[in-house]
Amino acid sequence: MAYIKAISYYLAENTSLAEETGKAIGVHEHPLTKENETASDLAIIAAKKLFKENNINPSDIDFVIFCTQTPDYYLPSSACLIQDKLGISTTAGAFDINLDGSGFIYGLALAKGFLASSIAKNVLLLTGDTLSKVFPPDDKNRLLYRDSATATLISDEGFAEIKNFSLGTDGNEFKNSLIKTRSARQNEKAGFFENKINDAPNDFFYRDGNSIQSFFLNNFSSWIKDIKKKNNILKDEQIHYYIIPQEYACIMDSPYVTPLIPLRKVHPNQNEIENLSSSTIPILLKDSIESKLIHKNFQVMMVGFGAGLSWGGTVLKF
Repeated sequence: MAYIKAISYYLAENTSLAEETGKAIGVHEHPLTKENETASDLAIIAAKKLFKENNINPSDIDFVIFCTQTPDYYLPSSACLIQDKLGISTTAGAFDINLDGSGFIYGLALAKGFLASSIAKNVLLLTGDTLSKVFPPDDKNRLLYRDSATATLISDEGFAEIKNFSLGTDGNEFKNSLIKTRSARQNEKAGFFENKINDAPNDFFYRDGNSIQSFFLNNFSSWIKDIKKKNNILKDEQIHYYIIPQEYACIMDSPYVTPLIPLRKVHPNQNEIENLSSSTIPILLKDSIESKLIHKNFQVMMVGFGAGLSWGGTVLKF
């Protein structure tokens, strides 16, 4: 069996975007990374917090997974740089996965598989992004995101057992969340054309929010049902709490969603939490535990969704 043993996180705290773009409604402070600060830098800070807060020795880590959409380099994997800077053994495996909202769920699935196959005993799952760097400088959509990182230790003991997974992908929808240039298929920059990704190359982060929201609403019910099926959940009462990214909390009153997720079973301040990409779910989980919203013997369902388009969910047993 595989368990979450510890979680820590770090939120960027250097520069206020509100000062750069002018005060936005409801936004007073929105810290970003410095110009030369990367997602791996944030992940290293989160990992060091994890080690210190939980008395973990880096030598005990035998695999590093880093989920990021903003790696340091085209290659190698940023996880390799992190392994070295954290002083983790050279016998440890390390690689990146490129996912956002679903990334933490996929990382947990990989970590559980490594434990089950005896590839590793202690997996360090890191998430981190500096998405503020891939928006046009004057795009106030940057206010919806915050640079951040998390560190989670998955081991054969801990406070929450990781149950079964439901995972999926619809690559036909890939253009709805995309950075088109800076890649092997289209390496040369070609200028920014707002909301015209199908007509002209886009050098920055493009996201068709309406299409993504529609996709989420049309498929959310089937995802929930499949997660329950995979985990032998026969009654709604068997799930005591839900972790769902902030972005979709704002549509929790939708007739597609309300019958599935009672509002009393989600974080009460979820709408106030920014989009933290792959770090959203672990941060919500950590905060919910510290706020005593999750108790012993609770079963907690986590659902993530993002670029790809990809989605995933699982259940934690506390």
